[in-house]
Amino acid sequence: VDANGVDQTYTSKTYVELAVENGFGAILDLLVAHGADRPELFNAYRYRISVVGGDEGEARRLLEGDPSLSDQPGVLIQAALQGEIDRARLILDRGAECKIRSNDHDPTPIRFANHAGRLEARDYLVELTRDAHDQARFGNTSWLLDVLEDDSSRAKVALSNGMTALHIVPETEDTGAVIDKLLACGADIDKKNDDGKTPLVSGEASERTRVAELLRTRGSSV
Repeated sequence: VDANGVDQTYTSKTYVELAVENGFGAILDLLVAHGADRPELFNAYRYRISVVGGDEGEARRLLEGDPSLSDQPGVLIQAALQGEIDRARLILDRGAECKIRSNDHDPTPIRFANHAGRLEARDYLVELTRDAHDQARFGNTSWLLDVLEDDSSRAKVALSNGMTALHIVPETEDTGAVIDKLLACGADIDKKNDDGKTPLVSGEASERTRVAELLRTRGSSV
């Protein structure tokens, strides 16, 4: 493989560019060792490499110099994927938000942590997020009620697939209160997602029978 080569799948980027953008410092070093030119790295890329590589000292040093580096979606996602709670805490302390979503997908750092089986990191982030979808999906309903009280507009936010928080309300002791709060904040009880499913149909499809019953009693019939 040519260390200066170009990805022929779909990115059309050089291997060096892909290593830098994804924070793969070890791969970058390997490419350079095999003849690639070492690029000049901006602090944003240095920070990403330090986070992905687990160099907390370097990450902390860079953040002290420029707190805005924490705004990059990828760095908190990487910490979540690796289950690095201390690193996530450092990034959040410098201004990052749990609800930040990746450029290519809807999932937040919380969803990435869950997918990777980093449940401790997921639960840590769920207690901090103000993302209504994540709070609903992972059952943090008491916090969801507080967030909606503070910002009712979150009830109407739809993801790129058309899903709203009302589509994914979990079955907890607060289920009725959550549904009522979402509706009071303007959520559309019959809003269809991209698959044509309303919150009622979604509840039935995922065997959340209590959610479906509560939606029916509140006027949904489709």
